[in-house]
Order: sequence, then structure tokens, then C-alpha cells
Amino acid sequence: MKRIDEERRQSAFSALSMSYLDSLYEMYISGDKEEVDPSICAQFETFNENQSTEDLSHQAVIEKMRKSISHNRPARYSSVYNQYYFTALCERVIDWFECNGHYYSDIGMVNYPSIHKKPEKIDWSQLGLTSDDWSRPLPENLSITMPKGAVFSDLVDLLTGCFQSSIGYEYAHLISTEEKQWLREHVLNPIQFNHQQKKLLYELILKSEAFEHYLGRRYVGQKRFSLEGSESFIIALEHIISSSTNFGVKDVVIGMAHRGRLNTLVNILGFSLKEVDEWFQGIKNDTDSISGDVKYHFGYSSDRVFSGKPMHITLGFNPSHLESIVPVTMGSVRARQDDVSVDDASQMMPILIHGDASFAGQGVVAESLNMSYVNAYDVKGSIHVVINNQIGFTTLPDQSRSSYYCTDVIKSIRAPIFHVNGDDPEAVCRVALLASEYRCRFKKDVMIDIYSYRRHGHNEADEPMATSPLMYQDIKKKPSVVDAYLKHLMQASVLSHNDASLLKQRINALMGSGNSLVEYQNGVKSKREVEWSQFTVCDWDTPVDTSISAKLIRSLGIDLHQLPDGFCVQKQVLKMLDTRRKMFDGKLPMNWGAGESLLFASLLHQGISIRLVGQDSCRGTFSHRHSVLYDQNTGESMVPYMNIEKKSKSDFFIYNSTLSEFAAVGFEYGYSSSSPKSLVLWEAQFGDFANGAQVIIDQYLTSAWQKWGRMSGLVLLLPHGYEGQGPEHSSCRLERYLQMCAQNNIQVCVPSTPSQYFHLLRRQALRAFRSPLVVLTPKSFLRSPDAVSDLKCFTESKFSLIIDDDKMSEKLKVRRLVLCCGKVYYDLLNMRQAHHSVDVALCRIEQLYPFPRTVLRDLMNKYGSVQDVVWCQEEPKNQGCWYMLKDKIENCLTDVQKLTYVGRSKMAATATGDHSQHVSEQNALVSQALGIELD
Repeated sequence: MKRIDEERRQSAFSALSMSYLDSLYEMYISGDKEEVDPSICAQFETFNENQSTEDLSHQAVIEKMRKSISHNRPARYSSVYNQYYFTALCERVIDWFECNGHYYSDIGMVNYPSIHKKPEKIDWSQLGLTSDDWSRPLPENLSITMPKGAVFSDLVDLLTGCFQSSIGYEYAHLISTEEKQWLREHVLNPIQFNHQQKKLLYELILKSEAFEHYLGRRYVGQKRFSLEGSESFIIALEHIISSSTNFGVKDVVIGMAHRGRLNTLVNILGFSLKEVDEWFQGIKNDTDSISGDVKYHFGYSSDRVFSGKPMHITLGFNPSHLESIVPVTMGSVRARQDDVSVDDASQMMPILIHGDASFAGQGVVAESLNMSYVNAYDVKGSIHVVINNQIGFTTLPDQSRSSYYCTDVIKSIRAPIFHVNGDDPEAVCRVALLASEYRCRFKKDVMIDIYSYRRHGHNEADEPMATSPLMYQDIKKKPSVVDAYLKHLMQASVLSHNDASLLKQRINALMGSGNSLVEYQNGVKSKREVEWSQFTVCDWDTPVDTSISAKLIRSLGIDLHQLPDGFCVQKQVLKMLDTRRKMFDGKLPMNWGAGESLLFASLLHQGISIRLVGQDSCRGTFSHRHSVLYDQNTGESMVPYMNIEKKSKSDFFIYNSTLSEFAAVGFEYGYSSSSPKSLVLWEAQFGDFANGAQVIIDQYLTSAWQKWGRMSGLVLLLPHGYEGQGPEHSSCRLERYLQMCAQNNIQVCVPSTPSQYFHLLRRQALRAFRSPLVVLTPKSFLRSPDAVSDLKCFTESKFSLIIDDDKMSEKLKVRRLVLCCGKVYYDLLNMRQAHHSVDVALCRIEQLYPFPRTVLRDLMNKYGSVQDVVWCQEEPKNQGCWYMLKDKIENCLTDVQKLTYVGRSKMAATATGDHSQHVSEQNALVSQALGIELD
């Protein structure tokens, strides 16, 4: 009897799944020993005489236990092989297929060298199965529901058919039991298609192929980034969109790179063939001020109806920086979701189309995924689709990534992944429908990885055989997706050869007429299109009244400084609030933080929503803001602006961002492009942090209007100023922004007082057009007693492009005029006062671009007797404003005036790292600008 018990115990452990054994161990150490089989308890107790199992991790116990027990089932013991152990064996088999089945699915993966190996196939002999066990009836309490009378071989057949088909499912890494169970049920009960549905699938891929052949014949050798080899992508996209309408989605924004973009425009959004032809034939822009772009970067929007339900579809404009469109698309969707008229945010959905090499290789993907469920960026789930050509330009997967799948990075946010063979249109449709329902049900991200190929090279002018001969030998032998599926349908008597010919003729006729290949609604204007129509093009000259009344300032001050009863504020913050109350009452001049608070409050009062996101923006990097207050006893937070929100139809959104620049700025750009009536701001912790977002700044912010005719009112707040903090936190690289300035594309401003900042941002929000604004914000003079503004500066003034020296009333006595911008003005002012220099005037240029020529000319004429004009800057000579503004300033001088430079010498870095050296340099340049000799 003892021998039989040992046989039973050994066979049990050989059959148990790792997860099941772990659950038994958890019951054992928690004191529920009576719930565990006695033989298993005995194994736990005798496992290690020298060490308590409580001192070991679960994993260590299980691994040692597996090694200590033979995996070979005794030849004769079936009489004692009870149902309990057979159930455990079945569960282990289910567990293996769910965890590892995708590695052995027929998804069309090419054979390429990989640093990662697949897990070993399930070894039936290791489970101790006999030939009789394959026909053994299944237990009734399995986690999978099987038909009555089913046997073990039926279970294996079901699992093999579902988990090792044309689809490889990855969802074992999910935490949610509900989600895993829901996915399992759908995998085990796949959608079946009737004849009519299969014909529609064929029509979709036929249209996709026909369009590519049309372009290939008419425009030989021209780049179009063909979808040939990946035609089933159109099936996926069409069914994601159409099925989403059944779950309440009304607005979809698609972000994708250039592969398949033209095909998507035509076959999903209804872009006409006539318009495509015009692009290829090079129709000239109407104006020289618009540069335009290559055809496979353009976006479009249209309205379609699916099953009687309308859907607005937008394809975002995207440069060749591939995955940069990901955060831009997410931001655009979030703006739609934040719209006060939206009842259910999940009605707006992003669809993000990736390339395999770019998804794995570009860091902005990881940054964007990290945003997925953070309050500032949550878009209620994105549907990701990889057009997996299994090559990046000429680079094979073993050279382009370290992971087994290109999609492995998305596991970081616990998203399910469906790998699917693009040669199986029905499988592609199946996962599209599953992904759509999953996103809408759970409001979480989901990934579709379509394994396919490029029939041509990276583009149509590229010869792929030069670098990938074996791959392209195989590709040349492959029948097209369309031909292979047609053969399948004909064999199944779904479609006849004549039916297919007639369908092809009809599609060719449509293309020949230049019409659209899909039906869409004419004359429908989206809410955003209506809103953008209210903003005219680049109306720089129309004045904007940005002042407010003293009465309103006092009223807003009451709302901003009213705290809930019993709310305990930290003592320094409480002191700040008390001081600000006096500022709003006119008893003290306004500092920067108070001026900004008034700015936001005044816009909210006028019904303009505000979104401010950045690194530590809630408090402010330099503790000047404190827009979110925290109770010191409970930790609860409150936003004083909510007192104003309640009285107006506006929202104040302020968030601390993830520690990201590329994706973070891309998100805010996307948000601003879809929310023209809001003031959208991104704030850097230090100005140089924006370096990490250079792609968004270059490819979108500064050039989108000239390339695509797309406006944005995004504001970048970049702390800038030489404070002796070293080369990394001194300069926002002002010279880079000035270098990109042309054709009135952006604004670059350096406000030097709270009221100037107030009027500048109110001008940005109130003027009748939108242009990106780069603001160099202060650090040290946030609390400077000199950098303050009286109440009348907010009630009577406006933003001044240039600020004259109001302390120099007698211009004729001035011998030197110093022009500058930003913090250095206060250094000049303090030294001038200390040395009683009464003949040097200090004038600040507050708007560097568009450059205020007229205003500067008038100023220089006022100082007509001054010959010595100095441009003074803190930055090294090869940085800052000097080289970009020198000619502009000289063109405004009178005949007798001469411009000279004062500042740091040329440097490779932005500033010195030694504080004492910084002080020495700063004193030297300030004194030189003033003409003062220091000891």
C-alpha cells in the first residue's frame, strides 16, 4: 500500500501545472492544510528537513520539488490514478496551450536567427499518459467547458485547433481573471463567417490589391509604400471601425506611418482616385508660403455609416518619423474625450498602426505605452495594429530587436496580443472583431500583430534582392493574398470564377472613373471642423483686448483663495496664499505666481478651458504655482480653480506628467490640434528638457501649417536663465527655436514681468487664430522684488512687443542703449542702480519672433542721438539670439548707430559647470554692457 501511495504522489506532481501547485502551496502555508491532499502535504512537510518551507519562495519550493520527484509515471497504476490527478493533468495541458500555444501557431513567421528560443513543445511522455488515457472521459469540473462525453483527445484537439491555428493568442500575462476568462471563452468559440461575409472579405482585399496595381501601372517607380503582401490589414481596419459602432464608438482617430497610408485613405476613408492622381501628377500649391509634403504623409477625415450608425474617421498627418504619431493621436483623442458635450469618453477611440521594426525600436512607443492609464493621458484604451513585414527597411528581426516578438514591449501594460497570419483573411477579421470588443468592454489597450510581407522593397524604387535574397525568393513564389483566398473560396463553393471576374471589373470601373471606392457621407462637418473654422489664418495685426477690470480681479481673488472648512494647508503655502490675497486686493504688487493665477482664472471666467501638463507642474518646479493644494492631515487635494469652473462652462486640467518629453509634447500637440478653443500648455521642468521632444517640435509644431495646413495653439513653457546651475539647466536652446522661425510659423517670446506673461497668454487664447507659442519663463526672478507688476498693468495695458526704459525720460542724455531680453535685464538693472549709471538705457525685446521691426525702428528713432547700441545676452555668442537677430536689429538702426555684441564667448556647452566661474562671467558681461569698469 505504501508503494501505491508513492506511485500516486509521483504521478500527481508530474501532472500538476505550475500555477496549480503554487495554489496548493499557498493553502498549505496559510493553514488550510485540510484542503490539500494528504500526500501533497506530506511532500511539503518532508521536502526539506533542514529548512522550513515558509523561508523559501514559492518558486524555489516548486522548482526543488519538481527536481526531487520522478517525472516518469509507473507502468501499472491506472487503478489508483484517480480523478483528482487526472483533473490536474488536464489543467496542466490547458495551461501549456494558453501560455505557449502561440509559439507554435501558423502565423506565417519567417525563419530568422533569434537570440530567443521557443519553449519546448509539450512532451506527452513526461505526463505519464498511456494509450488508454487519450480516450478517458474528461472530468466535469474542468476550467474549460467541454461537450458531454468528451475525452482527453477531444480536449487536445480543441486546444490545438484554437491555440495553434492561424492566430497566436497571448494573454496569459494579464492580471485580471475576468479578462483572461473572457478571452478564453472567445478563443474557444471563434466567430464563424457565412458565405456573404466571406465574399465581403474578399472584396476588401481585392480593392486593396486593385488600388496598388492601379498606381503601379500609372506611376511606375514612384514611391507609394505599397500594401501588397499585407492586404488583409484593410480587413482588420474596416472591421475594427465598423464593429466599434456596435459598442457606441462614434469617432475614430487613426495614427499610422506611410506603409499602406494611401490604401487606407482610399479603401477606408473614401478618398477619391481623382485626388490621388492629382497628388501623383504634382498639382502645384496655390501659394508659395505653403511647402506641402509628400503624398504618403497627408491625413484626411470623412464620415461613414455602419449598420445605420454614423462614424467620423480621421487619419492624422504624419511625417516619416514613424511612431511619433502615436502620442499625437492619443492627444487628439483625449481632447475629444474631454469635450464637455461628450457623455461617454470611450466613444472616441484611437487606432494606432505600427511597423514591426519601429514598434520594437523606437523609444517613443515605450513612453506612450507608459502613459496609457495615467490620469493625464488615459484615452480609455487604444487598438494597436502592427503591419508586420518581418523586416525594417533592409534589417531583419535578429538585427533590429532583442525580444522574440516585436510586440513584447506592450506586455508592460498588460495588453493582450493577437498574432495572426495575414494570408488568412478570416483569421485577421476574427481578431479585429475580438480586439474591438475587448477594447470597448474593458477600456484597455489591445494589440493585433499581422504577420505579412512586402511584395516590393522598402519602397517601389528599392531592389530588395540585394540585401534579402532568400526572403524575396520565397516572396516571389508566394501567391498573393487575394489569389490564395479566391482559390479557397472557390474550393468551398463560396465564390465562382465568374463572380470574381465581375467584381474585379466593377472595381476597375470605379477606379477608372476617379470615384471613391467606399461610400461616405457628403457635407457632414465635425464639431472640430466647425470650431476650427472660427479661427482665421495668421491674423497677426488685429489687436486683442487682454485687460480685465479691477473689480473682476478682486472677485477672482476671493474664489481662488477660498478654502473648504477645516482644510489644513502647509504653512509656507498658507503664507503664499495670504500674500496673494493682498496682491489681488491691490495692497501688494503682483509677482509671477500671482500673475499666472490671475491669468488662468480670468480665462476660465470667460469660458476658455485650460490644460497644463508638465514635469511637476501642479506645484511648479520652483514652488511658485501650487495650483493643487493638499490637506496636511488627510492628504486630500483640492484645486482652487474649481471654484471658478463651477460658475462657467470651462475646465481646468492640470497634471504632473510622466517623465517624458518626446511622447508628452506629442500628446499635447495632438490635444491642441483637436481643441482650438482651449489654452493648452506643456511645461518643461527645465527648458533644456525640451531637447528630448525635438522631433515633435521640428516635424509638427514649427512646420505643420506650412506642410499640411494644420494649426495648433500649443504653448511651450521653458524655464530659461543663467543661474550658475551648470550647462544642463541654464539654456532652453533659444537659438534652435529662432533658427526654425520663418513664414510666421511660431511665436517666440520672453516676457519679463508678470503682467507681460498675463497679457501674452491671454492674447494667445483670445486672438482669432492659432499659432504655437514658445515662452522662455523665469527661474530666479519668480520671486524677485523687481519682477513685479502693479494692478493697473493688468487693467490698463496689453502685451508690449518691446519695453522701453521708463526710467530714462530724457532720451537725449543717453550715451548707450542696451538691448536685451529675459533675466539678464534684471542683472543689468541692479548693476546700473548700484553704480548710478544715469546715461545707459535698458530696453527689452519681449517678442523675438515674429520680429517687431516697426516697433524697434520707432524706438531707435527715439534714441536718435545714441551711437552706441549694444546687444547683451547671457548665452554664449554662438547660442542665444545674437546670430539670428543681428541683421534684423541692424536693419532698424539709424545711420549713426552701430551695433556691438556683449556676452559670453563661443562655447560648445551652454554654460560653465563651476558656480564661481559663472558669477565672474556674469559680472563681466553685465559691466561690459553698461560700460562700467569693475575692480
